[in-house]
Amino acid sequence: MAAETKKDPPIQLIPEGLDFEPGFNIKTLWAALFVGFIMLPGAIYLGLVTGQSMAGGAEWVTLILFIEIAKRSFVRLRPQEVIILYWVAGGLVMMGGKLGTGAELFGGPFGGLIWDQYLIQSPQADGLHQHIPDWVVPPRGSPALEGRSFLHPDWIKPIALLLTVIVMMKINSLSLGYVLFRITNDIEKLPYPLATVQAGGATALAESSGQREGWRWEVFSIGAFIGIVWGLFYVVIPTVSGIFLTETVTILPIPFIDLTVSLKEMLPAGIMGIGTDLGHVMVGFVLPFWIVVGSFAAAFLVNLLINPLLYSFEVLHTWEPGMSAIPTQIANSFDFWLSFTIGGAIVVAAMGFWMVGTTMWKMRGAQREDRETLPANRGDIPIPVALGIWALSTLGFVVLVLWLVPGFPWWISALFGFVWTPIYSY
Repeated sequence: MAAETKKDPPIQLIPEGLDFEPGFNIKTLWAALFVGFIMLPGAIYLGLVTGQSMAGGAEWVTLILFIEIAKRSFVRLRPQEVIILYWVAGGLVMMGGKLGTGAELFGGPFGGLIWDQYLIQSPQADGLHQHIPDWVVPPRGSPALEGRSFLHPDWIKPIALLLTVIVMMKINSLSLGYVLFRITNDIEKLPYPLATVQAGGATALAESSGQREGWRWEVFSIGAFIGIVWGLFYVVIPTVSGIFLTETVTILPIPFIDLTVSLKEMLPAGIMGIGTDLGHVMVGFVLPFWIVVGSFAAAFLVNLLINPLLYSFEVLHTWEPGMSAIPTQIANSFDFWLSFTIGGAIVVAAMGFWMVGTTMWKMRGAQREDRETLPANRGDIPIPVALGIWALSTLGFVVLVLWLVPGFPWWISALFGFVWTPIYSY
């Protein structure tokens, strides 16, 4: 009899039987202070140099540092604590965008104030600066702007409004996000491939903290070494050479190799570029195969076939020869793809609502314990309570807009908050 082939046990990124436990404590508070005072300035600088967010690196560097400190203090970090540390670090150093400008900002919420003070003093604001209210940014000529300091009374209104909006937005996003999580995770059973990787990395670090370094730690270490080598050529050499040399040495263009201008005769209004960020390749290994294939096919079809075809029918009329990738993308978006994307989002949302409604209709009449098989100790709250918190926070935004701009129609804010935001978020 032939010997039976021994099968290896399936690889599990997250161990079975891992309980839901609270992870917020004094350790996460110290982590937040460390990220804010140490990691955030470096993330701002590297973000400005590379034009990309350094959030991912800062998160894992923070975790590794705390793991090593915990080892030497004979303290073991649980996976739940590591996950909280990960999201605390990511929330402090993530990149944000200035609404309506297309500008990517670094530095957290106060990065927006830096943009505002630049805008009101720029030549482009001539004739408009007197119409910008003082609760957005101090007026042109203010000592706060001339002194280049936030420590001035003229900044009290903008900073107070900023902090108020941050708190209200966090309440709004957490409450609505929880409802959408219950829909997509508990009802639709959607997979979260990237979340599994993050949880696996946190588990590897937690095992390392407990002096139990298994295969997860080996995989994590290999990935970290690949990232270090790639970052040396991608970020360190351009940054250091720009400081010590007259010209910056760039081995690979950051963040992509632009081939759009070279295709202007063959494929007018077409967009072609090759990304140089290794992180995109790694994400491709994690995502389901057919999602990667579909994304590539859709990008190829839209940028190299449909765009030139729309240009030949004069639908894309803003593009001009010589435009690079980003200006071409902006021009094409205004001409056609912005409205097309909105329509597609509405269709996807309608399909999702239909799926949720169908599932809940099939579940009618079932006992509550059969309908809700929620994990124990996950910290779930009733969905009506979460919806009530979201509705109150959204109403607060409507009232805030009405108070700041009395002449603005309140129903537009209400429509945007109560109708468009849930659909777009879903």
